[in-house]
Amino acid sequence: MVVSLAALAWFAGALGVHVTEREVRSRPVWIAPGLAGVLHAPPDPGESPLPVAVVCHGFASNAGSTSALSRTLARAGLVALALDMPGHGRSRPTAHEPRHALELALDWVLERDELDPESVVLVGHGAGAVAALEQGQWDPARVAALVLISVPTDPGPGAYPPPSTQIVWGDRDDPDARAAGRALGARLAGLHGLVGGQVYGDPQRGGVRVDELHGAGRWSVLGDPRVAALTLAWIDGALGRPGSAAPLGDARRGWALLSLVSALILLWSLCAGVGAVAPAIDAPVAASGRRLAALTLGLIAAGLLLGLVAGADPHRGPLASLPLLGARAAVTWMLLFGVATLASLRLLRAPLVPRGGTTGRALAAGALLAVFAYVALGPALRPWIDPYPGPGRLGPLLATALLVLPAHAALELGLRDAAPARAWLGPLARLASLAALLLLVASERAPVDFAPLRALLISAPLLELIGWRCASRGADPVAAVTAQSLLTAWPLAALFPLDP
Repeated sequence: MVVSLAALAWFAGALGVHVTEREVRSRPVWIAPGLAGVLHAPPDPGESPLPVAVVCHGFASNAGSTSALSRTLARAGLVALALDMPGHGRSRPTAHEPRHALELALDWVLERDELDPESVVLVGHGAGAVAALEQGQWDPARVAALVLISVPTDPGPGAYPPPSTQIVWGDRDDPDARAAGRALGARLAGLHGLVGGQVYGDPQRGGVRVDELHGAGRWSVLGDPRVAALTLAWIDGALGRPGSAAPLGDARRGWALLSLVSALILLWSLCAGVGAVAPAIDAPVAASGRRLAALTLGLIAAGLLLGLVAGADPHRGPLASLPLLGARAAVTWMLLFGVATLASLRLLRAPLVPRGGTTGRALAAGALLAVFAYVALGPALRPWIDPYPGPGRLGPLLATALLVLPAHAALELGLRDAAPARAWLGPLARLASLAALLLLVASERAPVDFAPLRALLISAPLLELIGWRCASRGADPVAAVTAQSLLTAWPLAALFPLDP
């Protein structure tokens, strides 16, 4: 009964996401060979040509992360062209500067009669804001205004003064980014400091405004309705348009949350059946103390080994052969942690959890769990990110899954215990591995960026749910290892850029 209700709720949520997405006419486009994007057009375009907002996402993201803001702009009567920046999403990597993608986008706009090339606004988030500012300072004649959200740094003056610029960030953003936003605003206005919420100069002729939003962080600020309101107001002022009464919220999110909860219930139920398809052999496992000692040794050894590659060039150093630029050090940590922990278990003579006699079934069951999660969770993620960026990501996904497999093998084969009295050992081991990586990031002793760590932290509860549920139902741990490896690689492969 519960499974049937969850299935109906998931279908209702996925259908709700699909129906609400049709409020705006959205379609994928190719701006140039190897450069992709998503075009969001008003439901009722009215008179042509229409003003255009070219929206640029930040590092380790794709065009889906800007969909809420882009759709709001489209409902307000603009055409929003959300780019997949080079190497991200469906776009191929390139040796050109990110600004080159904006030049191609401006050329693409110029070729379309239904778009107004004199009413083009660049909207950027994170690294996309830096690219938008550089393009605005390089070719201001083709850019009517800039909206920079959580700009992480000031690239410095360009060949020309930029057009009218709105700078927005959240008070929970990185302190350096907040300072960079204030300094950038002061530089553009030619003053020593600015007061938030005030316009300096004429919005149609090089004006500047800065805003800090209470309670918003680097990633939450992008979907904040206040950012949408500020962006629309600045664009309307820069283009001389009348104010828009378009709704600012994203109607997809309620349906997406329904789909998410229902998908987790269905995944929970599906994990229960793995034990029947691929059961494990019932045999005693090592004492908790011995396994805790192996975990400690594995963490120390992995930390020391990862420190050896600190400062390595990700393009030419020992990590260059790994996929996904920006996630290489985090993937290396998982590989080293898994290998070191498995070696420590062997050194301390702590036997691994016995596998079943049907490894092929366990592999198939684990892959099925991962595919089901991929399909069922996809609609729930669409308001925040594009979880299906294209078949070109399949190779990096599989390669990453193989690299993180030792970490999950150590957790499930050596440190997971299905006995209720010792069920804490598995979650503790996963938490310890993430905490150790977080300490390495905070201490700057390893070349690990916070972005992949954030993806690992968000996916950790899902992976723990799969591991504990399969173990409690007596399933072959190979099934959980397979599913966890694929689901760890999925967000990394969907978000992080490919190397040029």
